[in-house]
Amino acid sequence: MTIRSRKTLVVLSLCLFGAAALALGSVALIGSRVSSEIQRYQALLIERDDVSVVQFDYNRNFWGGELRYRLLWRPERGEGPLAQWMRTLEMSEERLTLTGIIDIRHGPWLGEMAFGLARADLEIAVPAMLREALPQYPGQAPLITLTGTLGFSGALRARLDVQDYDGRVADGANVANFELFGVGAEVVVNRALDQLDLRMEVPLMALDAPGEGNASLEALLMAGTLNRAQAGWSMSADIEMGLLEVNENTQDDAVIPLFAMDQLSLQATLSQRESEPLLSDSRMTLEAVRLNLPSASLELALRDYVGSSRVGLLDDTVENTGTLRVGSLELNQERLGGIALESSLRGISAQTYMALEGLWSLETDLDNFDETLVEALRALAQEQIVLSVDRFVLSLPDEDDVVASLSLEYTGSAQVNVDSLESITNAIQVEGSVDASIKALERTFASEALSQEQQETLQGLLDSVQTLPYVTIDDDRLRSSVQASAQQVLINGEPVEAANALIAATTNRHAPDTTVTEPTPSPATMPEPAPVAPGSVSKTLAPEPAALCPDFSLSGTSLQYTSDALYTPQSLKVFAGGSVDIGQCPSLPGSGFVTQAPDYTLALTDNGNRRALEVRLASECDSVLLINDPLAAWHFDDDSNGSMDALIRFDAAAEGTYDIWIGSYNSDGCNASVTLETF
Repeated sequence: MTIRSRKTLVVLSLCLFGAAALALGSVALIGSRVSSEIQRYQALLIERDDVSVVQFDYNRNFWGGELRYRLLWRPERGEGPLAQWMRTLEMSEERLTLTGIIDIRHGPWLGEMAFGLARADLEIAVPAMLREALPQYPGQAPLITLTGTLGFSGALRARLDVQDYDGRVADGANVANFELFGVGAEVVVNRALDQLDLRMEVPLMALDAPGEGNASLEALLMAGTLNRAQAGWSMSADIEMGLLEVNENTQDDAVIPLFAMDQLSLQATLSQRESEPLLSDSRMTLEAVRLNLPSASLELALRDYVGSSRVGLLDDTVENTGTLRVGSLELNQERLGGIALESSLRGISAQTYMALEGLWSLETDLDNFDETLVEALRALAQEQIVLSVDRFVLSLPDEDDVVASLSLEYTGSAQVNVDSLESITNAIQVEGSVDASIKALERTFASEALSQEQQETLQGLLDSVQTLPYVTIDDDRLRSSVQASAQQVLINGEPVEAANALIAATTNRHAPDTTVTEPTPSPATMPEPAPVAPGSVSKTLAPEPAALCPDFSLSGTSLQYTSDALYTPQSLKVFAGGSVDIGQCPSLPGSGFVTQAPDYTLALTDNGNRRALEVRLASECDSVLLINDPLAAWHFDDDSNGSMDALIRFDAAAEGTYDIWIGSYNSDGCNASVTLETF
């Protein structure tokens, strides 16, 4: 052997010896640190008032060790959320026993990338509250056993097994009997605790209260994943259920089915990020739901249910959409029809939506709940919200559908006074329609599934609906449409006098058929003019008109803008029209129909640079515009904005109060929007 070979062999031997020494040193270092950590943890346990250490032994060797422990925990003395939760469940007098063996290896080992592995068994005694509901509880082996493994660089895996009692729980008279057979659950959590996977399977769950009733659940499967990060969290869940039944027991032990649900499937995802509302997407399918009402001899059934819902962000606003479909609606096993529904809610800003969500969180200060709710509603009143039922269809057995739609639009703004009912209602517009086959409805009402009394009641209701003056009967079809705003209510284009009179009363306006003309007051009895802001011109209050005419002494919805604020156009939804004929008022220009009080009372301020003010309309009919300016002068326009829409422009607009009427050339009226802008 050459000298070089011997040197190489010596170097290799030294390397191997060094590597072995390094490995053994790391094992010894890890073992020492584990021992010190266990001693420190034991000292912390001993100092706690809520834990009694019955056994805590660590038998260490060079390569590992075995930790045996037995602890008694008294929740009534403990702190933290778990102890508080257990006290809420009235378990404070229970002593929970925690026993186990942890086999610790100091490593490293071939084929292992981790430096340690722990296994634990946890046994929990059944609380007294639960034992009272379990007759003849044997009190031998614990009912719940949790086994788990922990890899220091891997995941925590736990499996929960709940076994049946092998007949040790007997049925008792007038005592509830609760049984769980073969329930299995698996929880997986990664080391960083930012991901959790759960899976639970329940073949059968039954609850029986002798003399009262019973409920059973078959084939329940739940799976879910939770992910957390600094910016927020996300969760997905899947639920599958075979059959849920609820029955009632009569005095002669006869079983009456009350409720049943077959084959439920639910998929849902939830996510929340910093400065964003809670977003969700879900879908649920259901084979059948059956509801029995024995006292009324009725059995209702929904079949082939499919529903979906989504809450998402559209720019900076929240959009909530939903769909629903029911294949068939059955009464006493006779098909009445199917249902389809599509709806949406949009226009609420993300910030307002998050404020509303916060009201129902666990961290809400209940002492200030009312104040917080009012503030959230004030923010909501400034949103522009649209709630619509885009499509509602009831499919009757002979394929003649009942079709309906509804749209509710709320045009809130910073100028809305939430303390004024008039201010709120002025921002609301409603549109809806319904179309149905009369013969199809009559055939449905004559169904053999209904009793004679029920048939007569429903037929009488249909007959009374057909006699209403606002319902149109055309080619055996019943049709009706509604338009409602703060100005008036129209059904099939005809004003509803009772509703309009109520609107007039609540908005301090005079309904056409109830107005009493007051005598003209003498100068001595005329009211003093209201004070106005500096730089504005006050209007002299006109005497009460002899005939019903637009009156600027009345107030419309209050608007207040600076000239700079209106440099960005401001648009508002409104109903164009009214019952006051301008042509019958000799002192006023133009012709058309408006309300007696102005629709809006605008206070224009800070127009020192003498910008022009423009008021323009966009409407669904031939609209007109009537304005009384700060100098009490009248201005009228019909078609200056094109397409039969009105426009009035005030050059070098004066500061002060502008009373604005939005009307229609004909008496029908229509939906419109008014835009205010300075130039």
